[in-house]
Amino acid sequence: MPFLFGPMSTRQIAAMAHAPMEGFGQVSVAVRIILGVAVGASITPALFTELPKMATPVR
Repeated sequence: MPFLFGPMSTRQIAAMAHAPMEGFGQVSVAVRIILGVAVGASITPALFTELPKMATPVR
């Protein structure tokens, strides 16, 4: 998810600088639910059969 690196880095720098931050309330809850369902739907039994192939080093 490279599109998240910019916002995550910005939040981290702001947090380290002790900048006041607040969330988006119910919007962030809804987005987390949508992302959770999307990621969960991509985890299938077929993925577990492919994991050993993915874990082998590329030569």
